[in-house]
Amino acid sequence: MSRIRQLRSAFTLVELLVVIAIIAVLIGILLPALSAAREQANCAKCLSNLRSIGQAMNMYTAEFKGWGVPGFIRQQPNGGRGEETWFTILVNCNYIKGVPSILDHVGLVAGDATAGDTAFATPGACPEDSVFKCPSGDDKAYSFGDDPDPSSKTDRRNSWAWRRQSLLYYGVTPSRKLAKMIDCWYAGNFILPTNAQQLVGNPTAQDAFPMRTLQHTRTPDKIYGGPLIKISKIRKSAEMAMIFDGFWCHAYDTNRISLRHSKGKVCNFLFADGHAQSVSATPKNNGTSDTNGLPNGGFGSVMATSDLRSAATLVDCPFPKWRLDQ
Repeated sequence: MSRIRQLRSAFTLVELLVVIAIIAVLIGILLPALSAAREQANCAKCLSNLRSIGQAMNMYTAEFKGWGVPGFIRQQPNGGRGEETWFTILVNCNYIKGVPSILDHVGLVAGDATAGDTAFATPGACPEDSVFKCPSGDDKAYSFGDDPDPSSKTDRRNSWAWRRQSLLYYGVTPSRKLAKMIDCWYAGNFILPTNAQQLVGNPTAQDAFPMRTLQHTRTPDKIYGGPLIKISKIRKSAEMAMIFDGFWCHAYDTNRISLRHSKGKVCNFLFADGHAQSVSATPKNNGTSDTNGLPNGGFGSVMATSDLRSAATLVDCPFPKWRLDQ
């Protein structure tokens, strides 16, 4: 009799398969929810990074009598890894502290022609936490000359880091080994005008954008070009893009704008007034909001087939604003 009770208390094969099927269904239901929750957390962390960057940029502007931080300071006559950019400036001026250096991660390697060459060429990005790292970005640094430009707003190359080493505040060899190498997963609203435009002091091409490229020479030691713009002169600063998910700078090319959040549907922005916001990839701004409560506009059909060379090409995409003449 006890033997019969033991047999009846055991699972049959059918019951076991039913339990396994139920568990599989529950996993199938929960995994997308967990993935969505993880992505929401990444998006929120990204927005927090941009707000911190915005606070640092505001401190820079306050100290420099209202002028905005340069987007890029290009070395002349030759460029290289020591060219300065907005994020190295914010770190060197101590508006943002505790940012890890690639040199700290890789270290100096004996035999480098110039101290830090191996570290700068390391494709993997520094793993430490950084305010310049988007949590939805890839741990890879873009290699100029080897990696082609992003071909779309969802291209994974748009989620790679741009690496720079600051030399403007440290000089050249041997002090170069002290200069931080920084990876940044965010882009600035500026272009790279031709040398001729800057050398004659008339970089008209970049006058349409809120961030500017300057030139720097060692002999004589001089910074020139621009002109920079005062942030207070930007109309509708709450709509003007300054920093965004993307690669380096847009350089007119909207494929450098990264839709790396919400499965290729959202890009995060820091605006000129200092606030950060997620913007979805909807066709045009018609005064309505999308299902997430975000303003419609920004990355629709017009921006999919045009660039940022004129305000006319952006007439159906008024938010966010990219050009000062919009």
